[in-house]
Amino acid sequence: MRRFSALTATAVLATGLITGCGSSSGGGSGSSSSDYCKDLKSSAAGIKAFTADNATPDFAKVADFIDNAHGLAKKAPSDIKDDWATMVAAMDALTDALNEAGLKVEDIGTLMTGQLPAGADPSKLAGLTSKLQEIGSDKVQKAGAAIAKQAKDTCKIDLKSAG
Repeated sequence: MRRFSALTATAVLATGLITGCGSSSGGGSGSSSSDYCKDLKSSAAGIKAFTADNATPDFAKVADFIDNAHGLAKKAPSDIKDDWATMVAAMDALTDALNEAGLKVEDIGTLMTGQLPAGADPSKLAGLTSKLQEIGSDKVQKAGAAIAKQAKDTCKIDLKSAG
């Protein structure tokens, strides 16, 4: 169960990042489009560490990625602001679900090795899987697809390619 929960958490997080930012470039209508694209471009290397097709995520940097996603959401153009709100809400829900189990997002890497990080409450891990499945909902996937399309079309940044 522990390993399954870790795999689920990783899959949910990676899926959210890939669809939310992968093939990404941000921008759109509104006065913040230029700032948004600029910030997205400056964040590209960090985002690609999670979204590129051949990426090996450094889970120690997940919290920074989530903080960065919040910043991008604040600057998102009006046409994708709701989509970004959906994405960061899912990331926050992931963080909350892990916290309830005594884990941090950075602990996903340890879980992937089949070990239980110090301070984790094994009795709370059982409920983690259902919460993580909710985070990977169609609504989140659709928001991610909208962000990716708008981003690529407007900012011309490909976050799925490692190059």
